[in-house]
Amino acid sequence: MSGKRKLKAMKRLRRKKKKEDRLINNLFERLENDHKYELSRCLLACEKCNLVEDKSLGRPVFTRFVLPDGDYGKATDMSFKEISKDKFECPNCQNIIKAESLDNDMDEMDD
Repeated sequence: MSGKRKLKAMKRLRRKKKKEDRLINNLFERLENDHKYELSRCLLACEKCNLVEDKSLGRPVFTRFVLPDGDYGKATDMSFKEISKDKFECPNCQNIIKAESLDNDMDEMDD
């Protein structure tokens, strides 16, 4: 193999390794971000106006409406307002919602 071919092959391998490193770093960042946004309670849902909280990998909790056909709408900029430790106010209709702790769900599963 000539010197130019070896040099091109080495550059190609270097680019491939950089791309793989970027993908791995991106995955680690997403996993870290998901850990940052852990919840100690169940996701909230307002029965009065159908606004619900949702969560996806690496993102904080966001809200959206449940549409009449049962599908979910686009994410909104609204968030449930915490009134006390286990009570939240719906930003759309001001309905008071009681939040359930995730610890209670685990205890029920053990019984």
